[in-house]
Amino acid sequence: MNRPKVIYIMGCGRSGTTILDIILGNHSGFLSLGELNNAMDAWNKKRTCSCGVPVRQCRIWKNVGNIFFRSDSGGEHYKIAKYQNDIERQIFIIKHILGFYDPSMIHEYHSYIYNIFRVLEESSSAKAIIDSSKSVGRALALLRNAKIDVQIIHLVRDPRGVYFSFQKKNLITSTKNIWSLVAYWNKVNFLASLARLRLGDKKVLQVRYEDLISNTDKTIDKIAVFIKEDLSDVKIKLRDEVVMERGHLASGNRLRIQKIPLKLQPDFEWMKRLKLHEQIIITTHCLPLMIAYKYI
Repeated sequence: MNRPKVIYIMGCGRSGTTILDIILGNHSGFLSLGELNNAMDAWNKKRTCSCGVPVRQCRIWKNVGNIFFRSDSGGEHYKIAKYQNDIERQIFIIKHILGFYDPSMIHEYHSYIYNIFRVLEESSSAKAIIDSSKSVGRALALLRNAKIDVQIIHLVRDPRGVYFSFQKKNLITSTKNIWSLVAYWNKVNFLASLARLRLGDKKVLQVRYEDLISNTDKTIDKIAVFIKEDLSDVKIKLRDEVVMERGHLASGNRLRIQKIPLKLQPDFEWMKRLKLHEQIIITTHCLPLMIAYKYI
């Protein structure tokens, strides 16, 4: 049986997951698809794919949507919501790690997810699919699927930068107050780090957003070794400031629909704009993981 190859990006929102998705999707034979866990929502709301056409008319999403997303698809659309609620949510991660789950449900879920990736692979002829759904629960669920070859990149960003990014008004995602951000960042990255400890470095690679932006070539080389691919073509595109293909992202931030060169520039505006008490609150409450990720 042919196992679809999936590169999964997990981490917090506003941590550069869409940027990394697009970068990897510009490697020859790789397909950038963005947040697959939100694809059905994009289909139902008739959003535009990053390729420039409505999701329902996109050559990649059309077949998938007609089979799995339509309300008359034999209940398949209902299964997606049920699986995301019962299996992919962060709260069920401990079940994944300890193996406490319903075997029949997980078997059905694995078959269902495999079929989606198989249709996507057949529609695109891609040798690897990039899924930047971010959820740690989904990452662990995919890793348990013997029908799929999955490698995970944990993308982490300084919580002060994440908080500052969440305060910007022109975003699809809602803003977060400082206390919800602290809880969110700690939860996601603690669980992601726990998963990495449990699964090992061969399955999970940790990458800092700041390194991707400031030391791009070295970071891409690190990813290339992890996924066993030569990513020289991607580095050349970034170096020459070529307009990179945006792939077929049905969901993600506004970057997915911008048709301009992808410039990776250091983003440390938060250092000047965040108030001192905000920096103190975030640093104090995120200190253990900030030390682990070498932000302190």
